Amino acid sequence: MTTPELPGVDELVRSPARRTLCIVVNREARVCVRAPADMPLPAIRRFVAERQPWIAQKKAAIRRQLSRIVIRSFTEGENFLFKGQLYPLHFSAAAAAPISFDRAFIIHERYRDKAREMLTGWYEIKAEQLIGERVKLYAEAFGLDYLALRIGDTRSQWGSCSAEGKLSFSWRLIMCPTRIIDYVVAHELAHRRYMNHSAAFWAQVAKMRPDYREQQQWLKDNAPLLRF
Repeated sequence: MTTPELPGVDELVRSPARRTLCIVVNREARVCVRAPADMPLPAIRRFVAERQPWIAQKKAAIRRQLSRIVIRSFTEGENFLFKGQLYPLHFSAAAAAPISFDRAFIIHERYRDKAREMLTGWYEIKAEQLIGERVKLYAEAFGLDYLALRIGDTRSQWGSCSAEGKLSFSWRLIMCPTRIIDYVVAHELAHRRYMNHSAAFWAQVAKMRPDYREQQQWLKDNAPLLRF
């Protein structure tokens, strides 16, 4: 469904603090336009119309990615990512814990019907541990602070940083290699110095992760594999 005011746009968000127009196409190929609160609608329409080729190209690329999403069945022997490596899922009536990991994900037989929830919960715990460590490491190394850290299921973005310094990250990052996690951590911490995506912001990211462009591309290419 699109907005009545802007055909082809799924959401129009007006903000008193915003001074410029911005178009965002999220990972579900939904189009959001962010605009100043007092900007006339005809000006926004012209802005969107001028950028239709870019929007179409972006949506096509995202839909190609969506077509690569693996449909999970959570059955014996199915492979799942953990820190960039694939490991099989096994069920065992002799398992000592509801879920454990030893070069494979091992779930007690009694929880077979809850394998998705068990694996998700395990991922969340590991993500909180690892991402917490990496945030602390980069914050201390580059003299950056933050107010709080939260791990959740942020499907529309890998991480975020509020103006107050609250960092949020998707638990799905634990499926990525550590270098990819480090890029997302650096990206969000860089917002503690620049709450924008200016040249100065990207220079800060590059200082923390000189090869960040490779990591950006990895996330774009492999995003469909990080969903279930």
